[in-house]
Amino acid sequence: MSLLSYIAKIYLNKMFNKNDCLSIEGDKIKLKVRNVINPIPINKPPKNIYEHIEIYGDGKLILSKDKVESLKVLWKGKMYDNNNKDELEGQVVNIGDEYIVYFPNPGWKVGEEHELHFKIIQDRPIEIKITRPVVESS
Repeated sequence: MSLLSYIAKIYLNKMFNKNDCLSIEGDKIKLKVRNVINPIPINKPPKNIYEHIEIYGDGKLILSKDKVESLKVLWKGKMYDNNNKDELEGQVVNIGDEYIVYFPNPGWKVGEEHELHFKIIQDRPIEIKITRPVVESS
């Protein structure tokens, strides 16, 4: 039996600002995330990040290990993906750090509101659901 981590709504609203967290860049969704709870040490990144994350949009699967599509993370000015994620080993995402997650756009447009549901699959799984408007990319 595994425990599911819970994040209070007040923290979710700070992590995923309603005014600017969800936008479109090219053919990708751009999700801006702010670390507001605790420093996040990056010990040993998983061999294949796609085995540890699922992303749903409006209840439909967007990204999973069965749909291996390009997932990228921009942090401290550098883009990371499954090919160079090992460079993150030993680093810490500090409180106040912001990172941007890029994943395939399922057809969303600016002005629409959508529900995102993330599952981070690990010993203690994390699930996050947010509903946000798609805004102009900044």
